[in-house]
Amino acid sequence: MQNMTASWIRNGWDMINLEGVRNNRNTDLSDYNCFGYAFGAYSWLLPYDTDEEDERYFGEWKDEEEDDCAEFAAANILEGFKGLARRIDSLDELEEGEYGVLLKTGQDDFHFVKYFPKSKTFFHKPGGTRIRRMSRAEALGDKWYGTCNTYCSKTIFFAMKER
Repeated sequence: MQNMTASWIRNGWDMINLEGVRNNRNTDLSDYNCFGYAFGAYSWLLPYDTDEEDERYFGEWKDEEEDDCAEFAAANILEGFKGLARRIDSLDELEEGEYGVLLKTGQDDFHFVKYFPKSKTFFHKPGGTRIRRMSRAEALGDKWYGTCNTYCSKTIFFAMKER
């Protein structure tokens, strides 16, 4: 597996926002997606390699492999956010100074939801649109329904350090 951290830090530009410079007040909505929002990067990130020659190319996976696709994405995320994110089995495992991130994949897409434990609220950011609140029932449900996609893989949970 390629070193995702190295691929996310290019030409001196900190795509994963290690310095904490970018936030939702100083970054245009169209400059970051659900992944960038949920992990505090505030940039447009993909949890997979975009090289179509790679057999692991996300867009080539089919419906019946959604759970495998989610696992593949999760492995890349843990590599790229090493020391900042860890995988958990439920939101109950969050520790002080952490917030939750949920991941689901669909046929050829992914989506992330951010969980704030102090307020027990869920938010997500569909593509380049505004940040929206999501109900607990929807966030923890079996399927997430997007504008163009349905995300029905198992839910993968992460604990992310607050920055």
